[in-house]
Amino acid sequence: MEDEPLATGVMLSPTRNVSKDGDIVRRWMEMVLGDKFLDDLPAALRSGELLCDLVNKLYKALGMKSQISPVRAAATSEGDGDADALANVCEYLRACEVLGVARQDLFQPDELLKRKDMEKVYSNILALQTVAVSLSNRRSIDERSSMVNAPDWSPMSEHGVFAEDEDIDADDLDLDSPEAVHMLQQSRWQRLLFEYEHQQQRKEDRDRAGDSSASDGLGPLAHGIWRTEERIRAILMRDDRDFGTVPEEVHGKLWMLASGAQMEMRKHKGQYERLLASESESTEATRQIDVDLHRTVADEDKELWTEEKSRMMRRILVAYSFYNPGLGYCQGLNYIVARSLQHLSEEESFYLLIAIVRLVPDDYYTSMLGLVVDQHVFADLVRLQYPEISEHLTDLGGSGMELSLACTEWFLTLFASPCERDVTFEIWDAIFLQGDEVLFRVALALLQQAKTELLACNAYGDMLKHLNELGRGKIDAQALMKISKKQDCVIRGRIEDFRAHHRLQLASGIVASTVEAEDARSSTTGRRSSESRSEPRLRIFGRKNKQGIFRHMDKIPPRLARTFDRHLTDDYMESIRKEHPHFAGYYEGVQLQIMEEYWGSADSYRQWGARNHKRFERA
Repeated sequence: MEDEPLATGVMLSPTRNVSKDGDIVRRWMEMVLGDKFLDDLPAALRSGELLCDLVNKLYKALGMKSQISPVRAAATSEGDGDADALANVCEYLRACEVLGVARQDLFQPDELLKRKDMEKVYSNILALQTVAVSLSNRRSIDERSSMVNAPDWSPMSEHGVFAEDEDIDADDLDLDSPEAVHMLQQSRWQRLLFEYEHQQQRKEDRDRAGDSSASDGLGPLAHGIWRTEERIRAILMRDDRDFGTVPEEVHGKLWMLASGAQMEMRKHKGQYERLLASESESTEATRQIDVDLHRTVADEDKELWTEEKSRMMRRILVAYSFYNPGLGYCQGLNYIVARSLQHLSEEESFYLLIAIVRLVPDDYYTSMLGLVVDQHVFADLVRLQYPEISEHLTDLGGSGMELSLACTEWFLTLFASPCERDVTFEIWDAIFLQGDEVLFRVALALLQQAKTELLACNAYGDMLKHLNELGRGKIDAQALMKISKKQDCVIRGRIEDFRAHHRLQLASGIVASTVEAEDARSSTTGRRSSESRSEPRLRIFGRKNKQGIFRHMDKIPPRLARTFDRHLTDDYMESIRKEHPHFAGYYEGVQLQIMEEYWGSADSYRQWGARNHKRFERA
């Protein structure tokens, strides 16, 4: 099990009573929308809500946010909500025309509402896919990055107005020793977090009593919670090493409150024990957890680690696999739990894990499509913030996606690995209050710190090695967070737009490669040869005369997803030595520590073509 590649989750079984085109539509829409549909695809589409959600996602991916329109909630059962369903379907068809879908590729509303011709509906959605990806391909990174502007004010740019009595410098205090400064700092944080927790408890009591007027929206209690959170953000934005950081003793309390895990734990008393009691037999998740258990703890943490903590970590991961069976267990979660147990109890760590998984896109740990999307987003942000790094990597023969060597491990574990614990804790202090944009800020900050060394690399392999070492070793955590605050290209709206763009591109590429693989397999099981030729692929993307639009698919190589900390097998290494002798030779026979492989043939992957193979030669 240890050396098997992680399943990508995109090979879905065909929906019952749905044609091949219908199954392709379902796969593509699930990946673009990041959601799973019921087996009855026609029923899921009938209300028009999913179709409107789809075009709104496409508008976002194409920089056409002004076109986004509200969706009317409509019942999916026939005969109910027909007026709203009709309005949604008509709005969807209007959007198809706006985006440029040919009139002959549209359908009549009744063909969906009364299921008169679902094949025509599927054909329309595939034609929409063709047009959307074509438009997406025409937009440069500069066009995509200019669709948003930095807000006039945000906690990332100012802090004085919210700092209040916390806005103090050590120079203003009559303190004779660092210990006294630490005591004052700890006291201030404890008072602030006590107030924060008290406000959350009052909100929970109001909600339980059915009185949400004060705790929702702009109510006084909601405003008080927001103001407290802004005060905490303001402190974290300080560059003061004494009063701009969180004391060691209050890390855990801050994470529990800021993430919402504390409230979840109070709401579901006894849930954790019930989940533990449900473990009756070994599962695939529990077997993998047992394999990973004793290779998780970093060397620097071993002196603080005990066998009891290992047992606690196992119970947390097993309980979570039952809590979220759709995910089960994914390598990376073990590093998160190991870090959290250094400041939290067993049950608290369980609820913090729930909050962390919810913090990132839904398919970060399941199909891992969300993680791959963020790899592409990070590569785009590097091109904006540090174009010289991207250009140097390209000059050495790279494609830019080699940056995933560094960011995969960071993003999957929220910097719990490979960073040292003080770096992880500083990042977690910020991430629960500022969101997952902190991931990109810190990743860019690590690149900035290593910029001189990266630009000094004269060989492609040398640069790969440096990228793979980023974040390891001793790092000044406070200096890193200070640099992260200055990554001006990271804006929440830009991240969401980049994510929408790359999700559209990747979902279309994955569906295309999946269908081609299925066609190749079916050609060996008795199907007529004409059915396994190129025609089915053309039908995926609409009419024949549009096939040239999807030449970009040739640039998307097959992806072999591996969890970041697994060693490659001896057989796989042997194949690397045979196919890429110079590349394997650079590492002198040591197994590669690579998180995501993007191998493609020179013919099928332009960015990994013949012009780059020659650059594997050692400097």
